[in-house]
Amino acid sequence: MLEFVDSYHHVKEEAGLFPVIQGASREQQKTVYAFLVEHEFGRRAAKRIEQEYVAWAKGEEAAEPLARFILTYADFIKAHTAKEDEWFDAVDGGLLSGSQQKEILERFAQVGTPGLSSKEIFGRRVKELARKYPK
Repeated sequence: MLEFVDSYHHVKEEAGLFPVIQGASREQQKTVYAFLVEHEFGRRAAKRIEQEYVAWAKGEEAAEPLARFILTYADFIKAHTAKEDEWFDAVDGGLLSGSQQKEILERFAQVGTPGLSSKEIFGRRVKELARKYPK
């Protein structure tokens, strides 16, 4: 989760999209700032989930705090992505020029993608859990 949040989702937007959008208008600068604040909240929440998971896995904490943080994070992600989707529709609707859209795509290509695909990461986790909890 942390790898996806930092190495893919946030980096793509923060290095590729936001710098171009901020030049569009003062209003867009405010929008970008709001998303940056939400990204920081998401990073902190993901880190806290990791900490709660480690404590729970060691038997130091009950499952309730971990479950509460996961549910809170899920609610946050639903709201955040809904706002982003609405905003991306506005961007696609003509907020940016063709050259700005091209610049964003070039920036996205420079950022790249995480080293492992989601499928590979998921497969590793399943194998790890199968070893830890045999039948």
